[in-house]
Formats: sequence, structure tokens, C-alpha cells
Amino acid sequence: MIFSWLSLIIGNATSKIIIFASLPIISRIYEPSSIGELSYFISVGEIISSCATLSLPLGIPLEKNHEKTFVLIKTAQNISYVFSILTLVTLCIYFYMEDKKINTEHAIWIAALPIYIIFSSHINIYTSIAIKTKNLKLIPKSNIVASISSSSIKIFGSLISNTFFTLITATLISQTIQIVTFITHTQNYYFSKPTFKKQIQTIMENKDLIIYRTPQQLLSIVSISLPLFFLSITSSKEQTGYYAMAMNTLFIPVNIIATATFQIYYSHLTSSNDSRETKNKALKKVTVFLLLASLPMAVFIYIFSPEIYRIVFGEVWINSGKYASALVIWLVFMVINKPIVASLTTIHKQKQLFIYEATGTVVKLFSLAACFYFEYNPMTTIELYSLTSAFFYVILITWGYRELKNHEKEYV
Repeated sequence: MIFSWLSLIIGNATSKIIIFASLPIISRIYEPSSIGELSYFISVGEIISSCATLSLPLGIPLEKNHEKTFVLIKTAQNISYVFSILTLVTLCIYFYMEDKKINTEHAIWIAALPIYIIFSSHINIYTSIAIKTKNLKLIPKSNIVASISSSSIKIFGSLISNTFFTLITATLISQTIQIVTFITHTQNYYFSKPTFKKQIQTIMENKDLIIYRTPQQLLSIVSISLPLFFLSITSSKEQTGYYAMAMNTLFIPVNIIATATFQIYYSHLTSSNDSRETKNKALKKVTVFLLLASLPMAVFIYIFSPEIYRIVFGEVWINSGKYASALVIWLVFMVINKPIVASLTTIHKQKQLFIYEATGTVVKLFSLAACFYFEYNPMTTIELYSLTSAFFYVILITWGYRELKNHEKEYV
């Protein structure tokens, strides 16, 4: 498992290094406001995408029957189409009611967001298929080709237009290329087209994922995006852009470790015949390893990030470095909690995860409201939000270990 984990991290690292290497160029081409708007768009897209498959892809690695796996895949895809159409209709109504007309910026959102939702959903589905089939090398491979295409289009596309439109176009094209990569290297689960009755039956069989895991994922993404939405409402587009740049760059190392950890560990849990006691011991080792690996980098980022951002991205981005210092403790615990979430998912604790996420999101929302009421500046607001988020991750890890120990005793 450790070898697979390292291989996946190295593969994902390659794709993220490509993105990171292009950022000093991109940050000098595009205005902070354009980068902030792209991050806002992606946040909205990810929030909707978290619901667009009703978490059914998480059931793909758990399903043993190939025909049922195919029905699960097709059901998840069809649901994503429904969400995409609903998003299209909602945007048209919203923009028309707001301005009584559809301008160019509205048109970009109306055209791009439904496509983004479908593409994100399909990438999620194909990632789950890769986990099921143990074709884990395909995940970083698809990420690498997507990173190369996205960075290239953002840089060379700026010769035509260095605007939000170019950034959106690069994002959608890179998603397309990633899906094509998955399709050409994925095992074909094809049976006769599932009937509507079979799809409803599949939904009912996975109702725990739908009822509890989907809202939990939604709230998790919302809680990550809340500071961005808050700054976009209470501060300037430039301030939002500074924060977005900090999040984008810090999420590179976080995603490398966290995504690989969840994918490998979830794959191991769903296929291993080890006892629950053995799995819990492995979980403890992985969690301690992640903590020890994250702390030195976190201290380094906290101390030196303002100067690093000034040198690497340009003088104008020094505020992003200050945001990075404020965010680091939150992101460290975001990495550390991934094995716990994977383990709790396999023992059907979706309901408890949802309650945890709902409580945490409400408290975080109140922290932002308090900062607004007391007129704290944006930097102080992000610092308090980061500490609150880290605190709730500590609660999740502590509670998760207790639940897993109790589950272990039940099977002794």
C-alpha cells in the first residue's frame, strides 16, 4: 500500500508541479480580479458537482457485481445531466431577473457552468472506476495531461485575450482531455442499457450515500469555499484574487498528499481482507506519518510565504503570501483527516459524517458573521476561520478513532 501511495503521490506531484511552474507566468499575465473570478466560478462548479452524482461513484469500488457496477455508472452519469440542465435553467432565470438581460459575462457562466458540472462528474466517476480496477496509475496520468493542456492554453491563449474567458476555456478543454484519457484507458463495463426501474433500484440500494454522504460532501466543499464567497461580497475583486492565489498554490501540495491518500487508502480498505484491528493499526501509522510529514512544511510556509510569493509571483502578490500563512494550519489538518474519512465511509458512518460537517459549517459561518459584525479586516477573518476549521478537523480525527475502535470491538 505504501508503494502504491508513493507512486500515486509522485504521479500527482508531477501534474501539480506543471501547474505550479506556470503560475509565475500566469500571475504576471492575468489580473488578480480575473484569477479571483475563475476561483469563484470553480468553487460554484465544485459545490454543484458535489451533488451532481449523489455520491454514487463512491459505491463503484464497493460493488462486486459487474452488471450492477455498470448500472451504478450510468445512473451517476444520467443524474449529472439532470443537474446540468437544472443549473442552465436556474442561471438563465437568475441573470434575467437580476438585470433584465443577458450580457457577455452572464453568457459565459450560462454556457460554461453546466459543461463544467458534467465534466467534473464524469472525472469523478472514472476516478472511482480506476480505483475499483486497481488502475491507479491512470489517475495521475490523466491529471498530468490535463495540467499541461490547462497551463499551455492559459499562457498562449493570453496572446489573444488575457481575460476570465480564456481562463474558463482552458479549464473546460483540460477537463475534456482528462476525460478522453480516462475513456481510452478504462475497462469497459458495458451491458444492456439499464432501465429506469433498475436505476431507481440502484439509487435505493445506495440511499445512505445519497442521504448522508452527498450533503456531507456538499457542506465540506461549501466550508472550504465560504471565505472566498465572503471576501467576494465584503471586499474588492483584487482582495478575492489574492486569497484565491494563496488557496490555489497551497492546494497544490495539499491535493498531492490528500487526494492520493484517500484514493489509495479507500482502495485498500475496500479490497483488503485484513481484520478491522489490523486496518485500524495501519490507519494510526498513516495518520502519524502524515502529521510528521506535514509539520515541517507548514512551519516553513507560515514563516516565509510572504517573501516567497513576492519573489515567485511578483510584488503585487505579497498579500497572497500573507493569506497563505493564515491558511496553513487549516490545510495541514485537511490532509491528516483523509484516512479517517475513508475508514468511516467503509463502515457506513455517512450519517455521523453529515452531522459533523453540518455542525462545523454552521459554526464556521457564525465565525465569518462575527468577523463581519466586529468589522475585522480580511486577513484577521481568514486567520480565525483557519483556526476554527483546524479545530473541527481535530474533533473529527478524535471522534473517528473512537468510532473505529468501537466498530473493532463489535467484530471481535
